[in-house]
Amino acid sequence: MNKKLKAASSNKSLYWSAAAVGDMEQALRNADLFDCAGIESKPFESAVFYDAKSNQTISLFYHLRNGFAHGRFCAFKSKGDIWFAIEDVAGKRKDDPAGDIKRLTARILIKNSTLCKWMKLIKAGPDIR
Repeated sequence: MNKKLKAASSNKSLYWSAAAVGDMEQALRNADLFDCAGIESKPFESAVFYDAKSNQTISLFYHLRNGFAHGRFCAFKSKGDIWFAIEDVAGKRKDDPAGDIKRLTARILIKNSTLCKWMKLIKAGPDIR
C-alpha cells in the first residue's frame, strides 16, 4: 500500500519521517517545509511527520486525521488543484521544559486530487495475488 500511495502522488519522495519528535526540525529542513510562510507557493507535495505508529503509512493517516479533525489546516488553489497545508501537534508532557508550547509532529502539503486517489486505493482493498 505504501508504494501505491507514493505512486499516486506527484512526488515519489513524498514521506520525510522523523524517528523522534526532536528530529522534526531536520526533517522539515530536508523537505523544504521548515518555514511555512508562503507555503502556497511551494511547488510540490510533501509530508514530514513523526513516525508515531512505527509504520509510515499508518502514521501519515494518523497525522492527516488529526490535522483535519483539530482544524490545523488551510486550503488554497494552485496549479489547477485544491491544496491542503496540514499540521499536527502534540500537547505538552508533564515536566516538559518547553512549558506550554505544543510540539509540531507533522506538516503536510498535499493536493486534494492525491487524497481522492488515496481514498480510491484504500476502498479498492489490497491487491492479493
